[in-house]
Amino acid sequence: MLPKLSLLELNKQIQDSIRQHFSDFVWVVAEISDIKINRNGHCYLELIEKDAINENIIARSRATIWAFTFRMLKPYFENTTGRELASGIKILVSQC
Repeated sequence: MLPKLSLLELNKQIQDSIRQHFSDFVWVVAEISDIKINRNGHCYLELIEKDAINENIIARSRATIWAFTFRMLKPYFENTTGRELASGIKILVSQC
């Protein structure tokens, strides 16, 4: 019989594993496939990676930029890059 874990236990094990394998800050390159900003100002992203040969999606993850951070990040990103955060662009992300 398979062990049963609570959601909290599973999240702690995943967090411990990530900390064990990545000792420091990690940057991830991903493409934005979907971006939504809700009425509270939070930004919800779906990030993907595509196979270089056939363009099939090989990895997918969701990300959130909380409103307080997004209010500062959005204009900084747009002024620095000259582009809007939008579907189809590749970005470099990290967890703060």
